[in-house]
Amino acid sequence: SSDVCSSDLEIDQETETQFEAAVEALAASGVEIASRHTDARIAALEDELMANVDGALDIVAYELRWPFEDYIAQHGKLIGERLHGLVKRANEMTPRDYERLLDQRNAMRRWWREALGDADGYIALAASGPAIKGLEYTGSRTFLIYGSWLGLPAFSLPMFQTGGLPFGMQVIGRPDGDGELAAVANALCNTLTNGGADADDSNKTDISNARFRNMTVSKVCEARNSGPELGCRQSS
Repeated sequence: SSDVCSSDLEIDQETETQFEAAVEALAASGVEIASRHTDARIAALEDELMANVDGALDIVAYELRWPFEDYIAQHGKLIGERLHGLVKRANEMTPRDYERLLDQRNAMRRWWREALGDADGYIALAASGPAIKGLEYTGSRTFLIYGSWLGLPAFSLPMFQTGGLPFGMQVIGRPDGDGELAAVANALCNTLTNGGADADDSNKTDISNARFRNMTVSKVCEARNSGPELGCRQSS
């Protein structure tokens, strides 16, 4: 079975089915897919990511304290409730707390690189599904927070559709591997769309014999649940 972050509230069956079908298509094309079930390094990395991901929002809170603290002082409730909460959180942190979080993030970046090994990238969903209605809540950050937290290059490839709306497969690379990941993302698009009728062969990257880590993001659905509380289960 493939590893897919899933939740009764967060991912519907159609979303999960489309992602798993894409993983199977990649495997059928000659791509080697590893997961936490087949590689102990991936399992260890994901456990550490889930244990430490709250640090991502702590860093954001501390870094936006200035100038948002002044904005709140000047404009009060005109500033959103979530920003009020982040500034309050930042005021409870010390400079040493912030330094510790940066050290932790650097350690996770090194772990990420080591777990990736000679593979070409990690694959996951880019979102838990298509855009939701309204502006009050813009959706879960589950699948986005890891790349943002660790400062990793990532692409969202518009491979899927549910309810008439698009959503993507995410491919995440190694630190400072932006150019390399761009070629990988191009190859993934070509493979999953058969290259497209008008594709230029000179721009194609051969993906046969490529290797990917299939990333499970379970148990943590929001860093400190900045949106609705969502519980995750691991799909099997």
